[in-house]
Amino acid sequence: MSIGIIGAANVAHVFARHLLKAKIAVTLSNSRGPDSLASPVAELGAGAIASSEVSSFQWNDGSERSSPPKTMYCALRRAAKLLT
Repeated sequence: MSIGIIGAANVAHVFARHLLKAKIAVTLSNSRGPDSLASPVAELGAGAIASSEVSSFQWNDGSERSSPPKTMYCALRRAAKLLT
């Protein structure tokens, strides 16, 4: 399973760390493009990649095209089920 996170601020990094600990691959994206995420992805390590917003939706299983708050809610709900 993999989860894409659109927006790569502090909350996204904390969320990504928890997902990676649970062996869930993470794709980070932001409006500045994948090149701007090289440092955060390197810090997160294996299982994290950077992508554009559009390919983030295409790359992840079960992603929904919706507003970012709803997308984050859906991802958190899926992750909570996997982590408990």
